[in-house]
Amino acid sequence: MRERDIKMRVINSIFKGAIEKAYTDARIAMTSAVTPEQKNLIAANRRNAIALAITAAAMRMGERVTADASHG
Repeated sequence: MRERDIKMRVINSIFKGAIEKAYTDARIAMTSAVTPEQKNLIAANRRNAIALAITAAAMRMGERVTADASHG
């Protein structure tokens, strides 16, 4: 159980870092965006980065759950 908690904390930490980076990058890019098209592109990139982080975290959790299930 302890090992599982440690793995979950690592996954959550990586996920949180990816989300924070997506928001930070978007915030920085938005300071130089002038046109609506630029702003829309930045927002789309942020949404895509967040979706990718969610997918990666879910895959990591799925692999861990599958591995845990096969051991017990």
